[in-house]
Amino acid sequence: MFSTFKISLVKFRKLVLIYTKPYFIQNRYKTYKMRHIITLVICILTQVVLGQNLHKNEIIELITKTTEIKSEKIKKEYVVFKSKPNFPEIIIVFVPVIKFLDLENGEETYTQKVFLINKLNREILTQTTLKTEIISDWLIKLEKITIDTAKYVLNDKTRAFGIKRTYAGGNPYHSVRWTELSLFIEKDKMLKEIISNLKTKHEVSSSKGGCSKSRNTDINSILIVSEKSNSIFNDLKIIEKETSYDLSEDCERQLNIVHKPKKTLIYKYSLKKEKYVL
Repeated sequence: MFSTFKISLVKFRKLVLIYTKPYFIQNRYKTYKMRHIITLVICILTQVVLGQNLHKNEIIELITKTTEIKSEKIKKEYVVFKSKPNFPEIIIVFVPVIKFLDLENGEETYTQKVFLINKLNREILTQTTLKTEIISDWLIKLEKITIDTAKYVLNDKTRAFGIKRTYAGGNPYHSVRWTELSLFIEKDKMLKEIISNLKTKHEVSSSKGGCSKSRNTDINSILIVSEKSNSIFNDLKIIEKETSYDLSEDCERQLNIVHKPKKTLIYKYSLKKEKYVL
């Protein structure tokens, strides 16, 4: 029974309210009781959906059984998943597939794959291979992957989600760490990457030995979905804040802080390129 349940809980709630509105108007004295029943039904359905949780090993097993990806080719420590906003029965899954691996020299290359999976009937709804690959080596290493479900509302019908990759590396005298974001939307039963590798955080540190002899620079970017647009999707406004500072000998306090003027970048959606461009 649950395997055929494909309507989202959000839509279900809306339908219930629409079709029971005349009843509320005509039977005001029964309104409280009816609402109590409706709330109970919604809670039960919510528990059914949320109760169908899949664990990472189950997701990997599902993918390897229904695709050509072999289990030993999946970098399991970087596999992440998260429920799709407003659709708790659907999960977003990021899977890095090993393309090249040299453990002796610490060099790794991964193909990036993104899936949408209905966790109720364990059906893969979409699978997409990204054009870019992840390269991780002894100097600059992939640190973590996260799925970003912030409110990237591009228009009345479209909400994007993001995948963030964090890299870190360097040496005792120069270190770097940054996070980059890619945004995706669903189109024609596929995932479309609409913005790629946008740096949202960038930290650089140079030192001649010890905290008191270091100089640090942090660049943080805030992504805001603007209501202005000349296209089918709203513009994306990126506000960059750059701060440079020294550290005290105990590495606890920031000294000689310098704030650079904020920088604002506007990305617009290009119908020709089907992605956001400056």
